[in-house]
Amino acid sequence: MRLAIIGDSHFSARSRFEECVRVHDWIAQDARRRNVDAIIHTGDLYDHQTAPGERDAAAEWVQKMADIAPVVIVRGNHDPLGDLPLLERLRAHHMITVVETAATIFLDTKAGALAIGALAWPQRSNIAQLAAIGSGEAVNIAAADALRGVFRYFGAFFDQQPSHIPRIVAAHAMVRASRVSTGQPLVGCDFEIGLEDLSLAGADFVALGHVHMGQGWHATNGAPIAYPGSPRRTNFGELETKGYIIAEFSDRLVGLGVIDTPTTPMLLLEDIWAWFPDEQRDDWQKHWELREEEQDPVAGADIKFRYSVLSSKREAAALAAQSVADALLKRGAISVVCDPVVLVEQRARAPEVARASTLKDKVVALWDSKGFDPAERRDALFDKISRLDGS
Repeated sequence: MRLAIIGDSHFSARSRFEECVRVHDWIAQDARRRNVDAIIHTGDLYDHQTAPGERDAAAEWVQKMADIAPVVIVRGNHDPLGDLPLLERLRAHHMITVVETAATIFLDTKAGALAIGALAWPQRSNIAQLAAIGSGEAVNIAAADALRGVFRYFGAFFDQQPSHIPRIVAAHAMVRASRVSTGQPLVGCDFEIGLEDLSLAGADFVALGHVHMGQGWHATNGAPIAYPGSPRRTNFGELETKGYIIAEFSDRLVGLGVIDTPTTPMLLLEDIWAWFPDEQRDDWQKHWELREEEQDPVAGADIKFRYSVLSSKREAAALAAQSVADALLKRGAISVVCDPVVLVEQRARAPEVARASTLKDKVVALWDSKGFDPAERRDALFDKISRLDGS
């Protein structure tokens, strides 16, 4: 039996939608070539409250996957409540099952039966209501106890199955030991669970969603616990390889591998304009022009060019940054976004101003330090200063 494990798709028209659709179509073609027997999506199919175009694209992909094998989807923390069950109505060769809370599933596939314990992202309001509590920490404690109870329940369900049937936990969860991609935005990290909690189910394999960086551990019984990671890059900080998991079973797990997806690189390039004089703008551009390299990492990548600049140099730096962007595009970058980081300048007080005793003397000292001459307005300004000083 061969399972495909995908997570954190984040279908969103706000974020590289064409890339998302392209990569997921590739996964559908690859899963068909590999003749998978079941497909599990571990949550965050969507990214936010959905629009029709996003639902259409996600539904088309889920339908393609369900034409290959049965599909099980658990709700992630980004998935709007109530949107995923609509996918169960799609016409396909195989069944589509959506879990928005927690459920046990006995799945028939062409290669045999499969026992699944599916856990969606917990809803804080439900836990608070069930436990009759309101404070944040109390809800977290109650959630941890409830989740441990769910995994024990999965273990009892697995114990009732014949020994040759693979036992899978599919959960959208934040594992305490996990590492996240640099820059990955995480929504709702309250419900952390430990590897010891996941081990309570006694599963043969634990498939997770929520963290975009693929990684894994082992349960106390030796079973693999793994995040497939996101199949595409959603942030410029996600530099790691992207993909999905293929798990193979013959009574028990016999093979586990990550299939790399053909994602577009997203590079974060950083530089400093803060202390550059304006006349060195051309030198800054030349620094980013194509150099003799066997393989240019910029070619074929989406790029964010982040540069630091003093507030007084923003306009000059913006022109220079655009010249850098042009140089990167000539090197083959698909797109370049300029991202200025403005540094606030701390101006020291002129010593002449500090030594002056009256407000009028301080203003005159400030004018002298700045080379400012009010000319014919001097008397009128002195009059206003006298009134201010008197008040």
